[in-house]
Amino acid sequence: MLHEPAKALAELSRLCRMGVIFDLKADTDFVSLASSPEFSQALDCMVNNGETVTRAKLSVTLPDEDLLPRTLPTTRRRGASW
Repeated sequence: MLHEPAKALAELSRLCRMGVIFDLKADTDFVSLASSPEFSQALDCMVNNGETVTRAKLSVTLPDEDLLPRTLPTTRRRGASW
């Protein structure tokens, strides 16, 4: 998207909506877009994407801190644990 700022800004916006986190200020490739309001929005959005989610609540505490599951689920294709 070289020399196509509108397309570059649209792509940054799309990536941000996907939850991507990227330090746009650190990448000199974006210097030419830095004065754009759309770039500022993408920058703010990516900063927000990196914030910690704090809506989780403890649902259960296991009595044995050394408790390990007997088996772990595996994928059928490769047999890898996840």
